[in-house]
Amino acid sequence: METDVKEMLRKLSAPFPESAVKWRAALCGLSGKGEPFALVVPYVDARAIQDRLDQVIGAENWMAEYRQGPGNGTMCKLSLRINGGWVSKEDGADQSEIEPIKGGISNSFRRAAVVFGVGRYLYALNQSYGIVAENGQYKGSAKNKATGQWVNFRWNPPKLPAFAVPESNLKVLNGDKAVAAASAPVRPVSRTAQPSVSTKKAEITMADVPESLRDLFAELQITDAKALDLLKRKSYNFAEVERILQDIRVESVAAGA
Repeated sequence: METDVKEMLRKLSAPFPESAVKWRAALCGLSGKGEPFALVVPYVDARAIQDRLDQVIGAENWMAEYRQGPGNGTMCKLSLRINGGWVSKEDGADQSEIEPIKGGISNSFRRAAVVFGVGRYLYALNQSYGIVAENGQYKGSAKNKATGQWVNFRWNPPKLPAFAVPESNLKVLNGDKAVAAASAPVRPVSRTAQPSVSTKKAEITMADVPESLRDLFAELQITDAKALDLLKRKSYNFAEVERILQDIRVESVAAGA
């Protein structure tokens, strides 16, 4: 019996249950009144994606292969067996400063899965603010520029919009949880079409780097030399470097949460 490819892709791209969606702080800071805030984005981890693949197409019908990518990054080729033939998609990720091998494999796997539609709807969500709470689910920290001290706080995730929440009438198993296809069409987001907010130049100093990006380097304890090397390798694309730092930060936040 042949697989209905459209139905399979619909199930793969279905929203995950809210309990499977995790959040990371893209940027933490203090307001003018000294109140902490966290600009946060959602993601799903590699295990949730593996469960989705197992349930939709079967554990025997997919495989992931890895190879070294540019700049010591990791490339993942994700292959699905559809109607007797293998269809492969590939994407990559830079090494993480925290557990570089594990982080590179996990991040490249997630991105390869997005090419098949798994979790792609999350890229259509705008960044939003976490809800700062004393007993929040996640940890955050922000530097007080006046004192030089770091302020630690906790936050809870915001509510997902309706299109990112599973429907109850179109169930697709994800482990023991029910997942459903979104009623609204998923707006694809190209990873390579992200606009740069920087001006490319032959050499820069840390003084040329946006303050928010310098704060991220400091929070992750990345030296100026390593920071400038990363910026140079990414052609001083501040937006791309910020995305890389956010991927690094999620590992540290998740480890400490």
